[in-house]
Amino acid sequence: MQQGMCQLPISERCLTLIKVSENAPLLLLPSDALIQAYWDVDAYSIGFGHHSFHISRNTIWSRSQADNQCLQDAQAAYQGVVSHVKTQLAQGVIDAATDFVYEFGATSFANSTLLKCINSGDTIGICNQLRLWVHVKDKNGIYQIDPGLQCRREREISLVTSGDWQ
Repeated sequence: MQQGMCQLPISERCLTLIKVSENAPLLLLPSDALIQAYWDVDAYSIGFGHHSFHISRNTIWSRSQADNQCLQDAQAAYQGVVSHVKTQLAQGVIDAATDFVYEFGATSFANSTLLKCINSGDTIGICNQLRLWVHVKDKNGIYQIDPGLQCRREREISLVTSGDWQ
């Protein structure tokens, strides 16, 4: 299969995983509810983890705007996956990789051993590589394991191995 070719789009299962992982409480709000930007690691985010230099602590969106932006960001993440994949993928692998790129970006993915494992069809390697991406810097600049990231990676692993994360 040619590089950049993937026949399956991201699934609703993937979009739900992104939303649950990024901002689960937002899912409980109606589409017309107003939400405010929040501090997320090193910059302000809004909705389901959307980052932009246009976002400030005073940014207000509706839940509907957050849903629409999440879909756009997920589609961009998907493009980051398919532009580097050299083989046909199962839906669960596409979705897991899309969730990963949504969080870490296409450049991290493009330079990762995870991508090498995906391109070689190494399911065990994919799972092992996902388990490595669970660290965040604490306030002292020391990397610590983050339980939320561990949970997200395990959900991605479930997508890879069974096609479902719930």
